[in-house]
Formats: sequence, C-alpha cells, structure tokens
Amino acid sequence: MSPEQAGSVGEDAGTRADVYSLGVILYEMLVGAPPHEYRNLSLEEMLRKLREEDARAPSSRVRTMGGQSTAAARHRRTEPRRLTRQLRGDLDSIALKALEKERGRRYGSPSELAADLERYLRNEPIAARSAGVLYQARKFFARHRAGVAAGLALAALLAAFAVTQAAQLKRITRERDRADLITNFMISMFRVSDPSEARGRSVTARELLDQASTGIDTGLTNDPLLRARMMQIMGTVYANLGIYTQAESLFQRAEGIRSSTLGRENPETLRSANSLVDAVFRQGRYAEADKMARASLDVERRVLGPEHPEILSLLDSLAGILDKEGREREAERMLRDTLAVERRVLGPANPATLRSLEHLAPFLKGAEAEKLSREVFETRRRILGPNHPETLASMNNLAIVLADRDEAEKLMLEAIQIERRVLGPDHPKTRNSIRNAVILLMGNGPGGGKFAE
Repeated sequence: MSPEQAGSVGEDAGTRADVYSLGVILYEMLVGAPPHEYRNLSLEEMLRKLREEDARAPSSRVRTMGGQSTAAARHRRTEPRRLTRQLRGDLDSIALKALEKERGRRYGSPSELAADLERYLRNEPIAARSAGVLYQARKFFARHRAGVAAGLALAALLAAFAVTQAAQLKRITRERDRADLITNFMISMFRVSDPSEARGRSVTARELLDQASTGIDTGLTNDPLLRARMMQIMGTVYANLGIYTQAESLFQRAEGIRSSTLGRENPETLRSANSLVDAVFRQGRYAEADKMARASLDVERRVLGPEHPEILSLLDSLAGILDKEGREREAERMLRDTLAVERRVLGPANPATLRSLEHLAPFLKGAEAEKLSREVFETRRRILGPNHPETLASMNNLAIVLADRDEAEKLMLEAIQIERRVLGPDHPKTRNSIRNAVILLMGNGPGGGKFAE
C-alpha cells in the first residue's frame, strides 16, 4: 500500500501507487526485509508510520538489522559488509525514488523504473541520481573495466598485480551476477509495461503480476530461497485479489522450496504452510484444510510457542474451518480461547484481534452479537476508512447480525456498491455479498456458515 492510499479515502492512486508497490518488492529482494518494520504495532500505528516516515536506504537498513543482516547476506551469497557496499549508491537511489512518500517525486510509471534498472545494468548514469563528473567517470570505468585493468597492469608491469586484479575481478563478477539476477527479474516483470509490448493498452498491476509469476522459475533458477520469497509475495497478492487457485500453487511451491532448503520447522516454511491452508479453505476444501492446519499447528506449537502471532492466526483459521464443517461449538470455543490470548498479547486494536472478534460475533445472540459487530465495524472504519476491504467485511457481517432489521438492508446494499467500485464486480467477496443480500431480501436470513468474508 502506498502512503496516499493509507492517508486518503477514495483517492484515485494511479500508476504511481503501482510504482510504490513494485518499489516495496524491489526493496525486499535487495535487503531481505520490507522498507518499514511493523512488528508489534497496532494497525493505526502501522498506517501512521507508512504515511509519515521515510524508508531508510537499503544499504543503511542492512547495517542495522543485526543477526538478520547476516542471514540476508548469506541468502545472497555474500556477507553483510559486501552487501552494504553493493547496495550503496545507485540501488539505494532507485529504491528510494520508487518509495518516495510524495508520489510526484516517484518514477512516473513502471516503465520509467524499468528504464533506470536497465541503465544500472549497463553501468550508465541513472536518472535517480544527479550525474556529476566523478559519478560519470566511475560509470565509464565500470563499463570499461577490462580495458582500465589492462592499462593499469601494463603501466605497473607487475605480474603479481595482474594476478590480484584477476582474482578481484572474479569476485566482483560473482557479486555482480547476484545483483544482475535480481535486477533482470525485475526488468522482465516490468517488460509488459514497455510501449512496444503494451502497444497503447493500459497495463494493470495484475498483468505485471501474471508476467512475473509465469517467469519466476526461469528468472531466479540459481537462488531458490529468493524464488520462494517472491512466490510467497505474489501468492499473497493473488489471494487478496480473490484468485485462490493461483495463490495456492505459489504457496505450495514456496513451502516446498523452503522445506527442502531451510527445513520443515523453519518459521518461513511455516508461514508458507499457513498461507496454503487459507488458500485451500477459501476454495471450499474444508476437510483438506482441516488436516493441513492441524499438521502445521503441531509443529508451530513446538517451534514457536503457544502464543506466537502465527499460531494465533492459524487457530483463527482453524475455527473458521470447523464452523464450515458444522462443528460450531468447537469453533466458538477455539475462537474464545484465541481471542483471550490476542487481547493480552497483541492488544484490543490489533488487526488479528479484530478479526477474531468479528468471527466470534455470529456465534452470539441479540444485543451481545450486535454490540460486538458494531465495535469491530466502527473501529475499522475509524482506522482504515470506509472503503477498506476489511471495513466492508465488517459492514456485511453487521448486516447479517441485524438480518431482521431495516438497517441490515441499507448496510448490505451500501457495502455491495463500494465493493463493486473498490474490489470489482467479479471479486469473490463482492459475489458473496450479493448472495447474502439476495437471501436477506427474500427474508430467509443469511444462511450458510457464520463467516461472511
């Protein structure tokens, strides 16, 4: 999400918002961490941080990541100091220009970002930096590295120096190959936005995503962990778009890579497994999702501890599965237990806590259910705004709780109108809202399970 999307309701973000999102992906590929740290923050604090704080330069972020920087450098086949030097300069400038809070200061389109990445690969001056004399000279030497090295070797007439240069060139080439791998993949991802490829069409973020997901196996063959990370990111985007079959495929492949390289009990592997459970659940394969969730739960309790946020999220998902399987009492008991821990560990305004509150409301009756549903709806509308998908989900669920009141019809129809504009008419959540509205207007109650997401 770009800062303007977090700060203004209903604003037409435009292609510069896509540039920001692509800049986040580039940053995470370079550093191994997102531009901002949101751990243990409430949703309101996350949005404030996104709106008000600038992202740190990738090279600076690596220096302050502690032990995580060692892991990030190892995954990129180098060590933290070399990774910092590799990122300092052009890659810092490109990433930060894509992540500018003021969208007018960002690249104007994905193709402009792609063009700067191509200039970086060719060792040409990039648009994101002012091209002074020394900067242009360094670029010239980088483009003619072999000739400069040969001239220095001839001038020095020292065989030992030539051997040292050859060894150093080999090391630089190895590090540069790593940078080229990342940058080439990003360029191939953006190529669909090139005018010669687009041919006058308006290129959407979905097309960029499809382009990247089909080329991920060939673009990152030499770095399985980086490939798994990108699969996880793209799978999450597909899931948010409601395209669960493609999300499932990407999560499954990410889990397989991480399991074979990092081990079944690694937190990254477990995160992919949890995402896979949700994708299977969203497609209505409840028995399969139940089995997968319980297998992951056993491992996570042993590895992460009983109150880890990943476990709480998985328990919330498992309660939803139990409800769909007709095991309402088990589902309600699991939700209450999970909610008690979330309130204590994460806080009452945390997104995970609000999600569990929302899922518990349909199990309650009368005034208690209405009070809980309104609390979640009003909190999300205040923090996220009226057009956010989670606010719309709360509006729908409140309408279901109020099924026998006139207010329910008004809420449901208003939610559908906004969902059509924000999510699109074919999104699963929009279709689900229309289905519930039809049942509501027929006077038969919401029907089905108690989760209306």
